[in-house]
Amino acid sequence: MTVSERIKYIRLNQPGGKMSREAFAKSLGLSKDAVYNIEDAENRLPNGIPDSTLKLICATYKVNYQWLTEGKEPMYLRDEGEELIARYAPDAMEHMKKAIRIMSELPDADWLALRDFLDDLTRAVEGMRSDPPEEG
Repeated sequence: MTVSERIKYIRLNQPGGKMSREAFAKSLGLSKDAVYNIEDAENRLPNGIPDSTLKLICATYKVNYQWLTEGKEPMYLRDEGEELIARYAPDAMEHMKKAIRIMSELPDADWLALRDFLDDLTRAVEGMRSDPPEEG
């Protein structure tokens, strides 16, 4: 299967059923004509499908980039958030599960910001614990 054929396969094999080119294009912020060209890239796009478009498809549909570009299994990325919940917090309250899902999708830069925030929060809590209570 070519990259174009795999993209068409994604569009036609969604859990809710086949997607039209228009619906698929809308989900990616592209035009219907762009999707038509992508699905026939070998004939219509002399320089191939832009890598940014391939990454957009992967991110939107949780598709493995290696599968899309080279056909290497697995097709879909596993949902790390759900795996983390099942392994470490199966009985957690729903808002805690939501936090785990959100954090599992953070890019590296956001993890660094989150780390800094948690470090600041830890220092603040430790400071509150070590301060003597105020007399009133």
